[in-house]
Amino acid sequence: MQNELNENSGLDFSAEITKFIRSISLLSWAVSLFYGIVDFYNSSYWSSAILGIFSSFLFPLILILNKNNHRNWARVFLILGVNLFIFVAVVTTPFDDGGRYFFVPSSLMTLLLYEQHERKSIIFGLLTPLLAFCVSLKVAFPGYDVLQTPGLDLEEAKLVNFFAMYAFSLSIVYVFIAHLQKLRVKAIEQSKFSALGIMSSGIAHEVNNPLAIIKGRTYTLRRHINERRFDDVERDIDIIIKTTDRINKIIDGLRTFSRNGDSDPFDSIDSSDLIQTALDLCSERFQKAGITVEIIERCYFIVEGREGELVQVLVNVLNNAHDAVLELNEKWIRIEVSDRVIKIIDSGNGIPKNIAEKLMQPFYTTKAVGKGIGLGLSISKGIIEKHGGEIFIDSQHPNTCFVIKFN
Repeated sequence: MQNELNENSGLDFSAEITKFIRSISLLSWAVSLFYGIVDFYNSSYWSSAILGIFSSFLFPLILILNKNNHRNWARVFLILGVNLFIFVAVVTTPFDDGGRYFFVPSSLMTLLLYEQHERKSIIFGLLTPLLAFCVSLKVAFPGYDVLQTPGLDLEEAKLVNFFAMYAFSLSIVYVFIAHLQKLRVKAIEQSKFSALGIMSSGIAHEVNNPLAIIKGRTYTLRRHINERRFDDVERDIDIIIKTTDRINKIIDGLRTFSRNGDSDPFDSIDSSDLIQTALDLCSERFQKAGITVEIIERCYFIVEGREGELVQVLVNVLNNAHDAVLELNEKWIRIEVSDRVIKIIDSGNGIPKNIAEKLMQPFYTTKAVGKGIGLGLSISKGIIEKHGGEIFIDSQHPNTCFVIKFN
């Protein structure tokens, strides 16, 4: 599955998973060394020695395996190692200080390390801490006399274990969320470049045509100057200026669309400008396919948001409409603008309900392999929701109708 996504989307999932395993390994190594120090302070030398020596051997091994793309073995050793260290810490403590509950974040770690389809690995990862927990209830090898040790008493040990387990659990979740955030940003960027790749020939044509006009006008301008036909010279200059403005408009649209504006503040944007910028990027592709585009603007409105992200949403929906009507006899797209609502309607006969319910899900696509991976609409949904709006399919409309509604 990951290989297919890598090929179709260009996203390097394996590299991100490698980084995630490395982060969890380093975090687990730090926790094991921390408990080695705590056990040494409590005069539990057996536990301290095992935790110190084995962690210094095992976690570097996991990092080496992970770096050399042996991720399956790295995950297996990571799960076994973490549960082994918890087991050792528990059975070498002569009283119940709550250490057994570290098997809970260990199980959580398993669920985050594997994908849903890796069922055997998930079962293995969940059974390992459960088995270690049950065995630890029956086995105890006191490493020190609780009455004579100068270390932590029972209540202090419980506090240390609680806060350490709390921090460990939160750290695992934080690392995972950071991992997902990186993938989300990469998916958004890749979606942009995928859309640009689709539109590239049309954009090139949009730029080449004005350049050809400018080139032709420069020849006539030279002739008119030589012939001292200054009225014609002025008209030539006006045409050249208008044509360069057209190129500048296209370049500005590309710049707005392609840049990463995640950290930009929200601006006030005219709905007409959003639609026109998106159409500037798509219009040549529509013309080439013989698709007519109509704009019905009953009223315009101001949106508070990031222009690049909102243009990306419109481009994604317009590209989907293009693909949907490409093989139809009647090919048209209509954009209707009313009170804080933009509707993009195409000549298709609508989307079946069972497909419409899944269409906004990540990686769900009705297109052929290699034509798309189903990120466009899910990313668009996230962008619109981030802007306080919603995007949905109007199932009551006789044609295919996407509705973008701003609050």
